Amino acid sequence: MIEIRDGRIYLYHAYKTEVQARDFQCISAYVCPMCKNILLAYFVGYIKELTDYADKESMKYAYEMGNCNGGQWIALQTYQHKSMCKWEYSTARGVSNGVEVFLKRHKATITDKQALINAIEGMAGFQIVKDEIGNDAPLLMYNENIIVDGAGLTWDDKWKRIGKMGEYLSSKI
Repeated sequence: MIEIRDGRIYLYHAYKTEVQARDFQCISAYVCPMCKNILLAYFVGYIKELTDYADKESMKYAYEMGNCNGGQWIALQTYQHKSMCKWEYSTARGVSNGVEVFLKRHKATITDKQALINAIEGMAGFQIVKDEIGNDAPLLMYNENIIVDGAGLTWDDKWKRIGKMGEYLSSKI
């Protein structure tokens, strides 16, 4: 189990007492508002193996980790998060950068990128996730199915609409 509370990251196993619980000062952390999993976290400290802290077998290899500037980071793999929660996230910090990554990923061109950035907060299918610690810019999360209003569409129709994401978004802003 991995949790963020009071500016710290806690790593423990809820069912195995032989796994040593650890906690470290957290520098930056993002938690998905839908599934409550940690998307990305930077902390001061070192752990050798993250798999010891997975309470569910499905989460055992869901995270990747690495070292940076005297600390470590963990990140929930984007495809793993999408399969659990149906929402994807851009690791680019800031809404503007997240929108840029989103548009490139979908090969979408829109008439007014700044209007889209301004409209994101109230637009269905987008979520802005703030840093739990408050040290970093927010992340952008999105759900393609909600953005293109794909409920009730056939798979082919939904795929066509996603393929024309730029036109569809331009019509919404």
